[in-house]
This record gives sequence, structure tokens and C-alpha cells, in this order.
Amino acid sequence: MTGRDTRETAQAIAERFNVGQNDARRLVRTESAFFHNQMELLNYEEADIEKYIFVAVLDKRTSRICQEHDNQVYDRDKAVPGVNCPPMHPWCRSTTVGYDEDADYSKLKRRARNPETGKVEYVPADMTYKEWYSKYVAKDVKNEIQDYKKSDKTVSRYNTPKLFSDVSNAWDEIGRGGLSKEQLVDLLESEYELGNFSSDIAKLIGVSSAYIDVSSLATSLVRHGQQYSLDEFMLIKEAVQKPYLILDNSERVEKSIISYVKIPNKDKVIMEAVMVPRDEMLVIHFNKVGIRQVKKNEKNMSTLYKKGK
Repeated sequence: MTGRDTRETAQAIAERFNVGQNDARRLVRTESAFFHNQMELLNYEEADIEKYIFVAVLDKRTSRICQEHDNQVYDRDKAVPGVNCPPMHPWCRSTTVGYDEDADYSKLKRRARNPETGKVEYVPADMTYKEWYSKYVAKDVKNEIQDYKKSDKTVSRYNTPKLFSDVSNAWDEIGRGGLSKEQLVDLLESEYELGNFSSDIAKLIGVSSAYIDVSSLATSLVRHGQQYSLDEFMLIKEAVQKPYLILDNSERVEKSIISYVKIPNKDKVIMEAVMVPRDEMLVIHFNKVGIRQVKKNEKNMSTLYKKGK
């Protein structure tokens, strides 16, 4: 209606209401999906189509809730967004098609994303997401995890911008709790660099840098990804390079540490990174905790570093 595309509209909203670009894009994409699907329902009514098929995207990014609704048939007059009609959640990519009870959907086709090549392919229209995942994805994911665990080869480690890009691409599903650890392992790389500690901190802990592996990253995102924003997740880099506080966690794991980084404009919560020593520090846990818990830990544990002291 305004002539602006999605990117321009999101930019205008971000500037007008002083919100983050990601929040603005999420709003625009989700509201656009809402209006699109409402118009489809009106079209079905005008065409005397009484039922519709819920259609999820057949790729590895699809949320768990949309997976469960995929290929289900619902009454048009009972359609409720977020219940049995898209959008089911922010960033939802699902849609609907009119249901024809006389059609043989096994002879028709629907689009799917090849999990290895990323190219569009076609599968039977009556194939559900669960059937597609079981046939084309699950076996390969299981084999990749087993190969990764057994491999004695040098693992490629990717940089922090790559980490943020990979997590950002899946954030709509992560924030909804729509991805399992197995699915996240498949989407992410084996290891990511998090940068170097300052020289003073490196001398205190005996390690110069830190990284996170796919198992620890996927576990943290599955357990806690719904509790913090994408911007707050990105503070994982600051937990290494610009921490506010580092405590000695050796009572639990020898030479391990807990690093805290403050969240801008928030004084009651803080981001916490638990790290254990390898050749470098490995982040095994990243979460948002209350400041009271931090003060309790500070009282009971040795302080290795505190900014300003």
C-alpha cells in the first residue's frame, strides 16, 4: 500500500519507534504473513472451498509447531491464526491451499528443499513434514553426528561473524523452541572462534582465547534460546573479549571459569558463560541469569577479574 518493500518498511519502523532492525523485520514479515493468509481464506470462501490444507515449508528451518500441522486439513470457518492457520509464530513461513476432496494428492507434487544441495526438488503432495524429514534428513543427520564424534581429523573452526550469521538465520525457530538439538547440530558448524582474552586476563587464567563447539552451542540454544534475544546471545563474544566479571569455578571443574557480561540498559539480569580448559577455553554453557545469583556466586567463589578493579 505504501510502495515500500519489506526491507524499507522495517527500516522505517526501526527508525520511527527506536527498535532493533531484527525486531522490525520480524514484525513486518509476520504481519505480512497474517494478511496474506487472511486474504487466502477470503478467496476460499468466495470460491465455496470449505476446507484448507496447512502447508509448511519442507526444509530444515521449519519450526516444530508448523511441522506438526503440515498437511493437516482444517475447516475454513474454524481457522484461527496461531492455532490451526498461519502465521503460527513470528517469522512463520507456512501457508495454506484449498482442499479438494476429489483430488488424488499422491499424484500431485509439492516443493521441498534438498537438505544437502539446498536446491528445490519435488515430492508427493501428500507427504507430510515428518515423512519428508524421516526420509531425507534424519538418517544423514545421525550419520554426520556419529562421524563427527568418531573423527580424529582436525576440525575446521569458523569465525565469530559466521557464528552470528548461522544463529541469526535460525533464530525465529530457536526463539520458539522449534528446533531440537539434533536439528541445530545439522544447521551449525563444528566449532566457532570467540576471540582472545585481554593480556591481563590471559595471564590470570593461563589461556589466551576461547571457542564454542556445536554440541555446547546447540545445547545452550535449545535450553535457553527462548529466554534471551538475538542481541543478547551475541554478547557471547563480549564474555571473552570484554567481560565484566570472571569467577574461579575450579571447585566444579579444575581451572574452569564463569564469565559475566552486562546487558545494555538492563541492571537486573546479566549474561553468563561457563568455560572449561582445553588447549583454549571451551564455552560449555551460555545463559541469562539474575544479578542476585551473580552476587551470590561472587560471595562464594574467588574473583579472578572484575572490571574497574
